[in-house]
Amino acid sequence: MEPLPNFATLEEAALVGAAIQQPAADGASVDEPVRYYVNIVVHRGSLHDTSNERRVGLWFVPTDEGAKFYFHVKGVQDRYQFEVKENWDPTCTASALPLVFAGKTEPISGTSLVKLLQDVPIESEDLEFNSHQWIYSALDSLHRHCHLTKAQRDQSFNLMIELVLEGSSDELHDSDRHSWESDHRSWDTGHRGWKPDYRS
Repeated sequence: MEPLPNFATLEEAALVGAAIQQPAADGASVDEPVRYYVNIVVHRGSLHDTSNERRVGLWFVPTDEGAKFYFHVKGVQDRYQFEVKENWDPTCTASALPLVFAGKTEPISGTSLVKLLQDVPIESEDLEFNSHQWIYSALDSLHRHCHLTKAQRDQSFNLMIELVLEGSSDELHDSDRHSWESDHRSWDTGHRGWKPDYRS
């Protein structure tokens, strides 16, 4: 699967591609700190493929040997649940769209990575909450823990939103699309009073 062209260099894109193809090492410890390539995965909806039905998750691929981790929230409305899949390739299904590369983490153990993503709030009481919003909160958590820059957080989320919209059965006209994106960028996750700020 071809990643989206948001890499700093072609060499970086090649490194990520090679890491994705590398099988998980037998007996690799999840407690050994390693660096991970962070990718956002978007899957087409199974029924009508509307933008709201497109599923999203975060896929962490080690730069060297180690386990791969896929994180997402599954469910609907007030029944979202956090799920982690170890050594599962989310690009192996026909519904997977091109990867969005977010960046590369600082060294972190698999155990700590799972804990970091597990602590990302799931705002089940908010009827407007969905998996797309959780992705932004997860990217922001990675930013606050110095694994992604603010620019990486914002750029990768913007690319994800474009991919969620592009080719969906409810693809919007430019004017409506701008309004839709503005609404999504004004989300208030309720997490420490934080709101996404795209002005800086």
